[in-house]
Amino acid sequence: MPAKRMTKAQARAYVRGWEAANRRERVALRSATPQENFRQLCALFASADLLDWKQQLAEEDAAGHTVWSRLQKAYLER
Repeated sequence: MPAKRMTKAQARAYVRGWEAANRRERVALRSATPQENFRQLCALFASADLLDWKQQLAEEDAAGHTVWSRLQKAYLER
């Protein structure tokens, strides 16, 4: 069954909904205490274990380290 096309009014309403959600999230993030932010950060790191992201994160860290090393070497050799 083909998907129905969205009307301009529906598209505008959809965008307004996301804009409102983003505003609410910004307010919530600004009002969070350092303790809440730290707790959320800990939960994010714990989810890396649960979702088996450790290997991917390690590969990204290694790639970042390689780039940083090349930049540092080029800077020091000039």
